[in-house]
Amino acid sequence: METILIILIIAILGLIIYMIFLNQRTLNKIVNYKRSDKELKISDERYYELNNRIQLLIVVSSIIILIGGFVGYNSIESIKNEINDDIKHYKSNLQHYDKNL
Repeated sequence: METILIILIIAILGLIIYMIFLNQRTLNKIVNYKRSDKELKISDERYYELNNRIQLLIVVSSIIILIGGFVGYNSIESIKNEINDDIKHYKSNLQHYDKNL
């Protein structure tokens, strides 16, 4: 279970780094398009292409954050359940030892 979580965390971090890289490239394209002397305005095609990429980045990052939150919540709940089970086990052992004493 722990190895799956570690692999999942590494994959999510890799995707976040990749998204940051893509976002930086998109920002550089926008800045270069606005600064070019040939085209002072971004054509509709380029604008919608960049807008669609930004929207894709937002959707994918939202899904990744949602999955990460769900996995984190489940792991916290499983840790709580394991601790409660251990406490119950220790309490039953203590009661058994009290009876023997």
